[in-house]
Amino acid sequence: MINQLNVKRIITAVTASVVMACVYGQNLYEDNIRYWDQGPLKWNYFQTRTIPKKNKKVTELNYGIKFTNDITKLGNLHYSEMKSRTYMNRILSWYDPDRCDEWTLRYHQTSFDIVESIRRRYQAAFNHNPKEEYLLMYYNDLIESSLQAFDMESDGGKDSTVIMRYEHKYRAQLDSLEYNPVLVPQFNTGNHGFSFFIGMFHEHFLTGASEGISSVTGLTVGFGYHYKRIYSFVGMSIGGGGKLKKPLFYYDSKMNYNWRQGIGITGEQYSFNVGYRLFDHQYFTITPFAGIGATALSQQSDVPLANKSERFETSRFSDFRAQAGITADIKVSRKLSGMYYHSPYNNYSPDFYSESKIRLQLYGAYTDFKTAGTTFSLNLGLTYCYDIWGIRF
Repeated sequence: MINQLNVKRIITAVTASVVMACVYGQNLYEDNIRYWDQGPLKWNYFQTRTIPKKNKKVTELNYGIKFTNDITKLGNLHYSEMKSRTYMNRILSWYDPDRCDEWTLRYHQTSFDIVESIRRRYQAAFNHNPKEEYLLMYYNDLIESSLQAFDMESDGGKDSTVIMRYEHKYRAQLDSLEYNPVLVPQFNTGNHGFSFFIGMFHEHFLTGASEGISSVTGLTVGFGYHYKRIYSFVGMSIGGGGKLKKPLFYYDSKMNYNWRQGIGITGEQYSFNVGYRLFDHQYFTITPFAGIGATALSQQSDVPLANKSERFETSRFSDFRAQAGITADIKVSRKLSGMYYHSPYNNYSPDFYSESKIRLQLYGAYTDFKTAGTTFSLNLGLTYCYDIWGIRF
């Protein structure tokens, strides 16, 4: 009976074998194709065959266009870019050395140049309009038509005059076309977007009730909604570290408890804010905002409750607040995803644009604690923010 350890070893060995086979197969395939940009064709790139004299076909160039989706970085913008390369398949390309000469090789090279020239035109057209569904079909037909015309005019590579004419024509075209034109995406974000943020906050009390309270530091989290340039967001913060700076700052009549100097204080904030993206640059965003919310401060009593030994109650007061300030977002990374709805290897992918940002936030708040007095506070925030929109081309 096979024990569990042996089963694990068998699974590990089989998995490793499959992975190695896949890697080996990929490398073997790459070793047997030759890209156009690797230099002119040579006969030693072809398989040799002996063809009976009754057969008119004495050679064949097998070609193709390979597509890859690469991640391209342009400034802080990352996007998926479809790139293409023309190649010959060395296994499927062949010739009969006894019946081929230099002109036959030049015929193949010119055919290869025709494919490369049209591939470059396709790449430029695709970059201009990646959503065109029938673009690849059109340029594939154009390649076949151009090769057929060259083959017929040159009599299958036997007419050297035609070969030289086509050589000159397509070398001039290749000189005028970029090998792989850089795609600079042109897009507009949709009207609606969503955001999430998380980080740290610090509230420093200034006047009024704050005469007895030191600052509070803690965690803040929230989410937001974009409509065009208007940004509304909800935030929640909770922190501690503050201490009462003077005794008898607040009397809790329900608990018959006076807040005591030196005992820690915790704070909470809840807010709804609306802002306007005043400046929206490639690398930063400036958004003034204003909002309303609520603030709560708490202190745990150090006096046990009557008849409840070793139990302590928390004294708490809270009220509404008004606040206004500004956020400055530093755009660390922007990402454009799902651009190529009709790319050769993607039948469907969603289109969206996202930003990863470091947000610096500064705002003032006014809170009227009716039981303890009014207070002003200065608030600082440092958060990570992720925003996402739909896009339109």
